[in-house]
Amino acid sequence: MLNEPHLVVLDEPFNFLDPSSQNLLKSIMTEYQQRTGATVIISSHNLQHTVDISTRIALLEHGHIISDLDNTEGKAREQLEEYFRT
Repeated sequence: MLNEPHLVVLDEPFNFLDPSSQNLLKSIMTEYQQRTGATVIISSHNLQHTVDISTRIALLEHGHIISDLDNTEGKAREQLEEYFRT
């Protein structure tokens, strides 16, 4: 991110980090996106952290988008919990 790219793609960025490092990474990614306007794409199975920082969440099954959720103000949390409850 040193060159301030307009697109950042992260694969499972929260894995194997301790909780304080996970929170620091969330802050860094949020600040970076707000400062630069970059698109940050996160591939993750960790819903908690993803919901905390994402404005949109796409659910994929077998490589296909099955749902594209608006997550402004955490609106997708309930839909995600319902989806994964079944």
